[in-house]
Amino acid sequence: MSESSDAANPDPTAPRSSRGPWGSFLMGLWLVAVWTLLWGTPTFANVVSGAVVAVVVLWAFPRSVPSHGQVALRPVRVAAFAGWFLVQLVTASLHVAWLVVRPSGLHHTRRGIVAVPVRGISSQLLIMVANAITLTPGTFTIEISAAPPVLYVHALESDHPDAIRQSVLDLERRIVRAFGTNEAVAALETSEIAPVEQVAR
Repeated sequence: MSESSDAANPDPTAPRSSRGPWGSFLMGLWLVAVWTLLWGTPTFANVVSGAVVAVVVLWAFPRSVPSHGQVALRPVRVAAFAGWFLVQLVTASLHVAWLVVRPSGLHHTRRGIVAVPVRGISSQLLIMVANAITLTPGTFTIEISAAPPVLYVHALESDHPDAIRQSVLDLERRIVRAFGTNEAVAALETSEIAPVEQVAR
């Protein structure tokens, strides 16, 4: 088949790349979703204000990363991730609510900051991971380091830092598989993760 014919009939199963306006649209949708979730209520005003914020952010910070660092749309995996993340939000919300209403309250929780080295396949995907952590009750991303890629996460319960690190790595893997390009997904198996001893403060 000729090259022109291939271009006219793209593979329908391939993820839609984030190059061009389609990628900006995907990132804009993500920013609107994060903004709306942060407000807690999907009202018309929140969605519109989120759209305004997304436009300003995309205009002020144009994307200039290489193709392997961009996002792509994988509808089935995105839907699966959305369902999984919704369950995580509900579970975390119930757990935090229990910590608040239990007889001892929050006095016996050991709050702390956990350094979480990640793969850092893409700056865009890394921001998605950081936002997802912040949206989850009980955790909050306070800093992102690029070299090496590390997320510093404030946790309401930091007694088991290794478990927190594993959950963040799992979150990153799910986000890359849902929103990453083919190159980003392939990099999941080859990307190195910095030792905790080198990044812990």
